[in-house]
Amino acid sequence: MTDRPEHRAPAPPPEPVVDEYRLALLQQRLATDGQAELGVRVEWRGGAVLLTGTVTDPVRREEILDLARDTLGGVPVRAELAVAGHAAPDHGEELP
Repeated sequence: MTDRPEHRAPAPPPEPVVDEYRLALLQQRLATDGQAELGVRVEWRGGAVLLTGTVTDPVRREEILDLARDTLGGVPVRAELAVAGHAAPDHGEELP
């Protein structure tokens, strides 16, 4: 008796799908924007776009995330972007 449409649970929303074109577009934008981030990888994993690699500073990391969100329009974006330390050492290296 629960097979009637009004008694069924609503279907879950469909998982977002990102085609190869949109991933390639994001990779191209990363390569051609102001700082040419060629070291950032873009992959589709587990229902989200995964960004991996190393960036120069935290500000650049946020710029890349904003670019990804704008390009992919509502698709979840996860970032495993390391921030490279570029400060000068505060002491000399001691060698044996």
